[in-house]
Formats: sequence, C-alpha cells, structure tokens
Amino acid sequence: MVISVDVLEALQKDRVHFYQIKVRDDVNEWVVERRYSDFVALDNQLSINGGIERRNLPEKGLLGIRHLLNFRGFNTKRLDSLQQYLQHLLTQIKDLSQHPPLAIFLQPHGARRQECLVDTKQQMLIRAIAATDDLSDSTREMLCGVVSTSMAIPKSERHEFQSQAIAMVGRALSMFEASLHARVKTAEAHVAETSKQKPHMEKTISSAEEALHSTTAALTAKEEALANAKTARAAGKKALQEAEAARKTAAAESDKFERLKGKLVQYEIDWYAPLKQGRNRPQVQHEDYYERNPLFEDSDAWNPRRISARVADVGKEAGIDSSVVAAVQVVLNKAPSERNNFDALVLKQWETDFAGARDVVNKACADAEAKKHACTSVLEKAELACVQHETDFKVCSEACASAQAEHKTAKAEVTRLRKQLAEVEQAIANAKLVQQEHVQCVADFENETLPAFRELEGNPETQL
Repeated sequence: MVISVDVLEALQKDRVHFYQIKVRDDVNEWVVERRYSDFVALDNQLSINGGIERRNLPEKGLLGIRHLLNFRGFNTKRLDSLQQYLQHLLTQIKDLSQHPPLAIFLQPHGARRQECLVDTKQQMLIRAIAATDDLSDSTREMLCGVVSTSMAIPKSERHEFQSQAIAMVGRALSMFEASLHARVKTAEAHVAETSKQKPHMEKTISSAEEALHSTTAALTAKEEALANAKTARAAGKKALQEAEAARKTAAAESDKFERLKGKLVQYEIDWYAPLKQGRNRPQVQHEDYYERNPLFEDSDAWNPRRISARVADVGKEAGIDSSVVAAVQVVLNKAPSERNNFDALVLKQWETDFAGARDVVNKACADAEAKKHACTSVLEKAELACVQHETDFKVCSEACASAQAEHKTAKAEVTRLRKQLAEVEQAIANAKLVQQEHVQCVADFENETLPAFRELEGNPETQL
C-alpha cells in the first residue's frame, strides 16, 4: 500500500525534462522519473477508466519556452501542481491494484512486470494522441481508450471495429508526425527570419560607432579650441591691463613735463624778467592776473625776495646747477644799479642754463607725448584684441556645447542599438532552443513512438 509520494525536482537529460518522484509504502521507498507527458497519459487513462476524481494538471506551456526559461517561477509552480495532483489521487484509493494505470505509473523500473513494457508503449501512443491539436476532445479521448484496450489484444483476436479504431490511431499519429515536422519548419523559418536582422543591426551599429568616433574627435578639437580661446582671452585681458597701466604712466609723465614747461615759461616772463629789470611787479595784460596767480593774493603781494626764492626753486626743479641757482638768487635781490660785472655774468650763465633746461624739458614733453600716443595706440589695439578674443571665446563655447550635444546623442544611439542587438541575439538563441526542442520531439516520435505503434499494431505478445 502506498503511503505517500513527493515530487522532488526536475532533471534534464538530453534536453528532455524528467520529474523525480519519491514513493513510500509500508515497507519500501524508491524513486521513479516521469516526464510531463507521462502525467498527461496517466490522466487520460484514468479519465477513460473512471472511478476516481482528478484535479487539473498544470498547463503545458507555450512550446516549452516557459519551462526552459523558468518564466515567472514556471517550474516551481508546476512541481507544486504535480505534487497536489498525485496526493489528491492517493487520498481516494485504498489499494493501487484498484487503478492499474496509477500502479504502473508509480512502479520502479526494476519491479515492472512484462506487461509494464506494453503499458509503457501504450503511454507513448497516448501521449502522442493527447498532443495532437487537430483532433477534437471526444476523438482524442476515444483514441486514447483504443490504445489502452484494443491494442492490448492480440491482432488475431481483434474485432473489425477494433482494427478500424487502431487504423484511426495510425492516422492520428501520422497527423501528429506531420504537425511535428511543420513545427520544425516553422521554427527553422523563425530562426532564419530572426537571424536576418543581425547583420543589418551590426552594420547599423558600425555606422553609429563611426559617427560616435567622429563626434568624439570633433568634440576633442572643439574643447582644445575652447581652451586656446580661453588662454588667448586671459592673455588679451592681461595685455589690456598692461597697456592701460603703460598709458596711464605715460600720460602722467607727459602731464608732469607739460606742467614743468608751463612753469618755466611763466616764471621766466612773470618773475625773472621783472626782477632782472628792477620792476616792482610783472607787466600784466589782464586785470585779473593777480587773482589768478597763486603767488599774489592782492596787488601789494609783490616781494622781490619772495619772488627770487621762487625763481631759485624753479631752477632747482629744472636741474640747473645749485651754485648758479644760489648766485642768481643773490643777484636778483639787488637793484640793477647795484649789480656789477660778475652779477651780469651770473645772470648770463643763468639764462644760458635756463634755456638749456627749457630745451631739455621741451624735448622731454615731446618724447612723453609721443610715448603717450604710442601707448594709446597699443591700448586701442589691445581693446580690439580683447573684443575679438571675447567673440572667439563665445563662438568656441557655442561650438563646444553643440559638439557635446552631438556626442551625447551619438553615444545614446550606439547604446540603444547595442541593446537592440542584444535583444536580437537573445531572440535568435530562444528561436534556436525552440527549434531544437521540436527537432528532439520529432526524433523521439520517430525513434520511440512509431516503433511502439508498429509493435502493438502487430502482436504485442510476440514482440514481448
């Protein structure tokens, strides 16, 4: 008496899946291996014999793909369903002898009797008939019953109706064989059609990678140009700052010499000449002279000693020899009638030195002005260069941003195409798996099912 059964795991042998079933009775324990089609054959036999309630078997799965790929835990769910199916059967019986199909299904290989071999062949035929899609459910059940009953009878003892029924089984098997070959051709066509996509995808990816390489090179060049423009802009700004500083220095120097030049002219006319001639004040052409001249706060501000000191200060500033400066100050403090020949020589030397200093200052003014103009020209060029550098930098920045966008797009396109290629390769692999599965089904049918039918169609007793 069977105590319990456990569906342990699924094994794959030569691309065929078997389920290990542990069987325990009161004394022994053994393991048998059955295919899903064996469960279908058992279910068909039990439905024909009747007398026992059956649960629905788990679904077969589309072309075995879900089984091969274990889609969404397909294999685990099937194991649980097969376990529940067998347990439900065993809860309804007290002795396996009451249901020979179940007893044969659970018997180990070494313990099978001679008639078990006949039943194994019958199960092959029943599995084939159950898998024939072109038959109605009623015809399928009837033919499975024919295999279980009529084909177990020796050929010489069969009724004519049984022989006709067996012939119907043969035609059904031919239909099943034709459908198997059709599935193989369909699978081959699907593999070929799917494989056609790969060369086109590879060519497209090659073009996309070339475009990516071009955009990468363009981006590198644009980034280098942007870096150069940035360096040039920085150098231009620095040159502009230096030009501005140089012009400022030149302008200050020019202004200094211009002021000194004005002082020399003013002091010679307004101060030195009146003192030399003995006048008590300079000859003025404007009534507001004293108001504009900082030395004279009013018309009584003329002081020869004070003015001679200022003349001496101007001489020092002009670079005249200090001994001449000191001597001229003494002479200018004298009235013209008090001066001697030496004083005349001092004044003559002063005027000579003063004229030389004025010439030096005039030349310095001219040089400073020329330098200022040169610096101004350099500054203007630096300003134009800075404007051009800013324009170049802006253009390079925009070009670099555009190149980055193109590179990003090209890179995304390559990634997308590689993903599509991976999907195509996976589809090809899946199609080949389906093809191999159908080819294996044809081989199993031609090597096992057809020989079993021919043996049982003749005389099972002599074949055994």
